[in-house]
Amino acid sequence: MRIIIYTGKGGVGKTSIAAATAVKMAKQGKRILILSTDAAHSLADAFGVALGPDPVQISEFLWGQEVNSLRECERNWGVVQAWLAKLMDKANLKDITTDEMIVFPGMEELFSLLQIKRHAQSDQFDAIIVDCAPTGETLRLLSYPNVLEWWMEKNTDAIIVNRILPEEASEGFWSHWHQLHRRYEEEITENFSPLPILRVPLMTSEVCGLEMLDQVGELLFKENDPMQIMYEGRSEEIRKVDDGYQLYVDIPFVDKQAIDLTQKGEELTLHVGSYKRKVILPRALMGSTVEGAKFSDGKLSVRFASNK
Repeated sequence: MRIIIYTGKGGVGKTSIAAATAVKMAKQGKRILILSTDAAHSLADAFGVALGPDPVQISEFLWGQEVNSLRECERNWGVVQAWLAKLMDKANLKDITTDEMIVFPGMEELFSLLQIKRHAQSDQFDAIIVDCAPTGETLRLLSYPNVLEWWMEKNTDAIIVNRILPEEASEGFWSHWHQLHRRYEEEITENFSPLPILRVPLMTSEVCGLEMLDQVGELLFKENDPMQIMYEGRSEEIRKVDDGYQLYVDIPFVDKQAIDLTQKGEELTLHVGSYKRKVILPRALMGSTVEGAKFSDGKLSVRFASNK
């Protein structure tokens, strides 16, 4: 079972890319479910068909679904009520209704996870594409380790850069935006290497309907097969050591040379020879100071003193 989660900031085209991926995989004869967990669903608009809270067949091998959290709460109300009974009793809350329960922090994300889990265990589909809400909501979706542990490792196997301006835009009215795009592409390469970076140009018309989604899918993956994991392992890893933390960063194809580290707030800039990379430090390392670093076998190890 391949489960692909698309996330990112709002307005970057996640839904279009997720839908294009689903169309590409369905063309291979795989049974694909694309599922939206965003409360403000736009998946139906992308396909130009009506979707609902249960899977709706879009084409021969493709189904779509827009999760309705209130309906899922009602459907699973007996289980949820029993699970939360003790918690509610401690808070002196009685007779909670489903409408009230849906505003309980994290409930929408939990029901989305339960839907994904149910479909993954059903053997009805070969792959599930999850069109997530903007980043903040997705982080909450991925914050249930006990629920996720059975099916998912928290890693990323590709980065997608969408709506890239063509070279024709390097002159005239769009020239400034073209320069910004190129600069941001360089930053993306620095920040996410060695993850594969897939690129999609700005399309000449609105990405809506199976025909346009098919075009985007072909431009996005080219010879790559979205059914296959594109990057194994993690490009970054943090381990707790006796009196601090150790950050490991994969830096392949670089000879051992002098290491230069620059730390500014939550950002760590790494220089190893001609290689440059920016790392946004996780919460565990906020306020920690770098004690030392070494490079060996394609991996950079950075030691941080404990901030406690």
